[in-house]
Amino acid sequence: RQHKLSVDALKDLALRQNVAIVVFWTVKQEHLAGLCWVVGSDGTFTCRPLGSSLTGNFSLEQLVEHTRRFLGARTADGRGSPEVSSGLGNAESVESLLRRCYQLLIEPVEDALAKESRLLLLPDRELNALPFAALLDTQGRHLIERFSLRIAPSAGTILELEQRYDARVKSDVPTALIVGDPCFHGWAPQLPAARQEAEEVRARLEAQYQGQTTCLVGSDATKEAVVELMKGVNVVHMATHGAA
Repeated sequence: RQHKLSVDALKDLALRQNVAIVVFWTVKQEHLAGLCWVVGSDGTFTCRPLGSSLTGNFSLEQLVEHTRRFLGARTADGRGSPEVSSGLGNAESVESLLRRCYQLLIEPVEDALAKESRLLLLPDRELNALPFAALLDTQGRHLIERFSLRIAPSAGTILELEQRYDARVKSDVPTALIVGDPCFHGWAPQLPAARQEAEEVRARLEAQYQGQTTCLVGSDATKEAVVELMKGVNVVHMATHGAA
């Protein structure tokens, strides 16, 4: 379903969810890497350019990919960190790459985020693959240490989820689904502590939700079972690999 969005619609969404919405738009121009809009939780609106000087003589896409590889991200076919011919040089550390991404994407709007504690990030194109939570500011703090973060493909997605939630049959007792340590059948290694994490979360949520929880681990955590059960619960917790 298409949602027609305007600045006023984004302001209403930010106020309704008490969150600052950070929208990125990337371009491929000589002196401009993109634009960033911030709609504050109080409804204020800020727009700033993202300068391309911090990417040097390589593209934003190459910077993002290089950062992901240095963090150990895998390619779609499961390969590890290949050589990256981005012009960045292998001598560059993970920390410096994370700082460079922060300087390019977050620093231009720092003043607009000064009073915020919760961010809804809406990346564009290659930025969807960037681990925003790991970005480092000038004081050595990861972004996740300063803000509660959510990432969505678009504001329209959030509006659609709001509408679906409002249309659901409400239950007097909240429910939860916990998924941990599913079988990857060789695609990826098992996560040693994922099953333990799932069991610990299940125990805590069972006490909070009066036993209205379902926990799927190992071979029971199939895609079909998880997707079906997700439709009728309030909370979903997944202890597993993530892919971008």
